[in-house]
Amino acid sequence: LGDDQAGVSIRRISDAQEIRRIQMRRRGPSAAWIGGMDFSPDGKRLAFCSRDRMVRVVDIETGRVIFENSPELPSMSSLEYSPLGDRIVTAGPDQACIWDAATGALLSQQAGLKGRVSCARWSSSGNAILICGEGSVRMWDAGNDAGRVGFSGHTSWVFGMDQSPLRPVVATCAGDYTVRLWDRATGRELARAQLPADRARTVRFSPDDTRLYVAADDGSVYVLDAHTLECTDEFAASNRELFSMKLSPGGDLLVTGGYGRAVHVLDTQTGNEVLRIKDFTQGVEDLTVDDTFSRVFAVGNGSDVRWYSLVSGERLGSVHCDSRAIGLALAPDQVHLVVATSDGYIESWNIDTRARDLRFDAHRNAITSLAISPGNRLLATGGDDGAIRLWDLTSGDNLANVLAGRGEVPYLAFEPSGHIIQATFRDGFAGLYDLLYGNMLTAGNADFQINRLQGEVGTPATLDSIRNWSKSILKMTERYYAETGTK
Repeated sequence: LGDDQAGVSIRRISDAQEIRRIQMRRRGPSAAWIGGMDFSPDGKRLAFCSRDRMVRVVDIETGRVIFENSPELPSMSSLEYSPLGDRIVTAGPDQACIWDAATGALLSQQAGLKGRVSCARWSSSGNAILICGEGSVRMWDAGNDAGRVGFSGHTSWVFGMDQSPLRPVVATCAGDYTVRLWDRATGRELARAQLPADRARTVRFSPDDTRLYVAADDGSVYVLDAHTLECTDEFAASNRELFSMKLSPGGDLLVTGGYGRAVHVLDTQTGNEVLRIKDFTQGVEDLTVDDTFSRVFAVGNGSDVRWYSLVSGERLGSVHCDSRAIGLALAPDQVHLVVATSDGYIESWNIDTRARDLRFDAHRNAITSLAISPGNRLLATGGDDGAIRLWDLTSGDNLANVLAGRGEVPYLAFEPSGHIIQATFRDGFAGLYDLLYGNMLTAGNADFQINRLQGEVGTPATLDSIRNWSKSILKMTERYYAETGTK
């Protein structure tokens, strides 16, 4: 309003008539610069922030300042009320803050974000905020700060991970000879077991939560007490390394595969082998089973992926990929088989028609893990480039990438909710990624980046394009979870 006056003018849209002028106390020339403003949902209040680091909320009818705080924060460039009007989010230049709209108290702060933060927006539910910066959009759980504890303690690659079916407990196994139990909520280590094998590759809880099965590099499956990790039995499945293991829904059978060029089916009560499938020219690097535990799908024949009866061992079918198949996942619809190849491509096959529906380039080098969401719509892949990438399984579009910066990703799995991914890393870390909000539930330092905002040479997109994309990514995410029935 000029060099000597600072304030905000509120006018009717219909006739441009000024209905309220809110004067601001001057604190030097910077006070005249308004970073962001927003009406409360009921239209009775106006909140705005300025370069003098102030957040103000004013009653429009009376002009009374409801609160005016002066936090020790940098200047803010964006402000928005939550859908219910009980909170306010501000952003800039490297952080986002959530405030109590009635008192001005600071409720939550996301500080130290990479790149300049240009704006922050609420999701329509008010459960998430979307933070826009240089070349990236990040979504955060609005009710939680980022810096929680992770499952940190292994000193080597974490190869396997599983969630207890009855307790908030996570099990991990790694190349440091150990199997560990963790409190899911706090990340605290609950128990640890040392194995005689060089590497523990895969871990699975029994359906009744009494046993923990661990497949190892010495060809054995170790049976541990699921609460104490005391070793109660050992099954000699193979004379070579075991890479993968699946447990039947009833917990009575185990299927394993590894360098022994065979698939072994074991009785979990006796440890005896009930079926062996020897139809492989190479080591069985990965396998999966269908929901009825009647078929096993395996890689281990170059570019061929084959599947077999778990009753007779008979080969039931196969598909031929463009390059060597190294990983696979069967979609929940039990029709589509997704295969990862050694040159970084994903191929999706219809096993009823033997037709390939989709092929796309997923990672620069090898794909080290993959998982399909319960709704058949999303595919997560991990690579030796350290990235977890999220894909639309119907189109092959890259939706988002989680750049954890922790090295190769040996293991991925979707939890039943469909938006939380279990992930393990080469540096000995394991965590839970929430894809709805783009943060780690147990670490909080993941950089959730939308690659479409990056130019071909890696230069940031314009701020306008970031703001526009923020709206579309919010709509896309909320529409997906509405369609799949996930809260």
